Amino acid sequence: MSGRCGRNHRICALPNPYGGHAEGLRVGLWPMTGPRGLLRIYAPYLGHADDRMINYIAIEPVIQGSMARGFSELEVSQLDEVDGLRFWSANSPDDAIPRAPTDPARGIIGYDGDVETLTVYVFIEPYRSSAKVVLSLTFRADRPYEVGISTFTTEGSPPPDCLHRNRDDGELRTFENASSSGWNTICLRFLADVRRP
Repeated sequence: MSGRCGRNHRICALPNPYGGHAEGLRVGLWPMTGPRGLLRIYAPYLGHADDRMINYIAIEPVIQGSMARGFSELEVSQLDEVDGLRFWSANSPDDAIPRAPTDPARGIIGYDGDVETLTVYVFIEPYRSSAKVVLSLTFRADRPYEVGISTFTTEGSPPPDCLHRNRDDGELRTFENASSSGWNTICLRFLADVRRP
């Protein structure tokens, strides 16, 4: 496959609207097959075709003081009046300008110690609740079957009902009444781990 790969070609930013491990887990965006407003998970190392989605992730924020949940795949876009909110990729958490789905960001290749990483930010257009959510996807060369996903809210977003934040010791803690100005702390952090059978 073509695309920009890291020094050892273990993680790649691919020319399609997905990226991740050259021989491992990948995450994609619309217009790949399926409804808009979802992260798509691909595992070609399981013997599947590169474009066969094995699962998806919906992003469903609940605003503080509300019982209503936002549905990224069901809300109608305010940008183009199509079902499903628009997601677009960026190389920086400050690059909120919507990109065409045919022009995905390549991601930033960096290092965590000696381990090569690929980080891509995924912006989601504002929800009807006014929630403004951004995802940070992190792939590590030493964990080909995992992707770390962190969610943030941006300036002007009402605060989520609760936030989870990674402490320095790696544990999660919950707190309420997070600031809604500027970047909030991590709202969700989890590892999607799909290993070979």
